[in-house]
Amino acid sequence: MARVSPRAASGSFLRDTGGAVAVEFALVFGCLILLVFGVFEFGRAIYYGNAVEVLGDQAARFSILSDDCALSQDAEAVLRGNGFGVIGQALTIVPASGANGHVLSLDYTFDLIVPIYGDSTVTVSATRDLSGFCTDP
Repeated sequence: MARVSPRAASGSFLRDTGGAVAVEFALVFGCLILLVFGVFEFGRAIYYGNAVEVLGDQAARFSILSDDCALSQDAEAVLRGNGFGVIGQALTIVPASGANGHVLSLDYTFDLIVPIYGDSTVTVSATRDLSGFCTDP
């Protein structure tokens, strides 16, 4: 049986690159997954932000067209039953009134699918100033 010196064995071990690709893949894959989910979550936030802006426009229109510049229950039901996926109690509607300076505001809070960014909820808001359209009696 041939004996291999420890120096020769360590030299061949250091020159062996058989698992280098697997190690590099493992290092890069984690960063790639974080990037993909980050883009996905950012896209959802942009989508919900745009949806709340559109709902803000619709709520302002409903308010301006009403007699007392207030949202009716029917108008609120239409806003809550929208087709954008912004539904449920996570959508907060504060109607315009003389007490708040005739400012209409909508807030929507949604949960991140992958809560790896610290806080797992994001709130998007839209406000509309209706003071030029609504007056106190």
